[in-house]
Amino acid sequence: MRNKQSKAQIQMQLNMCHDIYKQYSWLLNAYVSDYYVSEYWQQLPQSWRESLKNLKPEVLSNIIDSESTLTNFQLLPLSLLALRQTIRYLSIPRAQENRLDQLKPIHGLLFNDNVMRNEHFKNCFWKRIKLKKRHEIELIAKMCYKLANETQCHYIVDVGSGLGHLSRILCYMYGLRVCALEAQKCLCTEARKLDDFMENTMKNYFNISINQNLRVAHLNVKIKTDHNGSDILEAVKKAFGIDNDNIQFGIVGLHPCGNLGPTLLRLFKQSTQVKFLNIVGCCYMKLTTFGYPLSAYSQKNNYELDYSARELACHALEAYVAKLKNGEFDQLKVHAYRAALEKLITDRQPNMYHSQVNSVKCTNGLVFAE
Repeated sequence: MRNKQSKAQIQMQLNMCHDIYKQYSWLLNAYVSDYYVSEYWQQLPQSWRESLKNLKPEVLSNIIDSESTLTNFQLLPLSLLALRQTIRYLSIPRAQENRLDQLKPIHGLLFNDNVMRNEHFKNCFWKRIKLKKRHEIELIAKMCYKLANETQCHYIVDVGSGLGHLSRILCYMYGLRVCALEAQKCLCTEARKLDDFMENTMKNYFNISINQNLRVAHLNVKIKTDHNGSDILEAVKKAFGIDNDNIQFGIVGLHPCGNLGPTLLRLFKQSTQVKFLNIVGCCYMKLTTFGYPLSAYSQKNNYELDYSARELACHALEAYVAKLKNGEFDQLKVHAYRAALEKLITDRQPNMYHSQVNSVKCTNGLVFAE
């Protein structure tokens, strides 16, 4: 799907998506662990099986990646090629368009360029953060700052803030007023400790004292995901000490789980106080009928996705494509082992179908017996 489409175009594509889903729902709702139990390979069309059974993994990766050009491959069935092209047409573009590189934070409020380049300063923000999460935080923080400037709204609510990594970036690096809402009390406590660590580092290394009124306001709040978001409005007034129903703010959420994302979308739609929304959802399988589907058109047409299909949507296709292309088969082989184990278990004890088993660490050379 592309930007600036008409309502009719979007509805047409939704119809096509649902038609494809209905036709291949048995496959989209399949669990890898049931591969042998349910004999999924035998359920594929014979022409597919004949063309796929001897393919090399790197060729298979090109078929899975609809953006790749198919070269040096076996002749594929027309139905498979048509499905691949249809998926390509209906998919939202996955290539990142980063137009935020030239965006500079308003660090002049607190820090000069020498401080910003210092390793101690950087460590304050990136302490205990993996590279993947750091990449996400950097991009979403830049986007928040851009939206804050465009809307002239410099109050931000970070929903599901966790340890407060994003909140600290927005507050101390970009100079925004931030309220961090987190349901787990222990995470709020740890977030405040990390704030203290950062401020102590600023004072000890750079002789910079942070204005206490500009600190991140961490609140231990559990948002009602079956509600309209009014509890967020109350938390905002409390955090910023503003007893005004007209306070304006933006909402950011890095991986709001399940129905929390739809709750934030509803609040953005209903409240004129929310000037912008910047969220990246996760855990789609935890969505209920209250959270999905959101569009009236999809609801009217009874468009639904089963639990396993929504869970599948949480996985990045690029990760599997890369493993196939790079020969990292050991990391994929463990799934085949799990499916074989499920077959052995259910053949002997049918009542133990889908029973929980201990996880196994994936290592090079891992054999089934391990």
